[in-house]
Amino acid sequence: MTRVALRTKHAELVKEHPDFDQKKFVYRLSRAEYEKEWDNQYQKPGWRTRFFAAFVRILPKIGPLKNVDITLPTPTSEDLYIKSVNKTFDSYKAQLMTLRQHRNDIDLPNLDFDTGKPTKSNEYKLADQTCSKLVEKWANRKFDFVTPELQTNLMAFYSNPTHTQPNDMSSDEWRKVESAVSDLKGRGPASK
Repeated sequence: MTRVALRTKHAELVKEHPDFDQKKFVYRLSRAEYEKEWDNQYQKPGWRTRFFAAFVRILPKIGPLKNVDITLPTPTSEDLYIKSVNKTFDSYKAQLMTLRQHRNDIDLPNLDFDTGKPTKSNEYKLADQTCSKLVEKWANRKFDFVTPELQTNLMAFYSNPTHTQPNDMSSDEWRKVESAVSDLKGRGPASK
């Protein structure tokens, strides 16, 4: 949608800001940094995007189509937005540098961001699915290269003695998960 907005409102943006630079509007990241981070997966706008942009431009903006009209932010709100994105980007980059320098001193608990409580089984469907797939995958590989941290994390996730089969999981799938967790326990305590 950002691409569509830029295509449909480009003339207005240039008129309001003669020094308008689409690259600054979209994201402050060099092409090399972007490709390094996301592995050349970026796709330039294709004919469908251009067609959709042209279609949106010619539609009458009445009735339910009023919501389709793209309203440009005021210069003040745009400046605030760009400053906040830049500040977030700079802060995030600085925090990552700090983490890289002190990575051995950091203890990040595995918390559910919605509740703030430790992540545990039968609390969140997606976490249940992810952990069951992960523990089965590692069991199939005989837990080769499982880090002590991952082992500790998975054991903590399945540590509740009353954890039960998730509603959306078949009995066969649950038996596989229980078997994999049992095999993981059989490896002995995680050591660093």
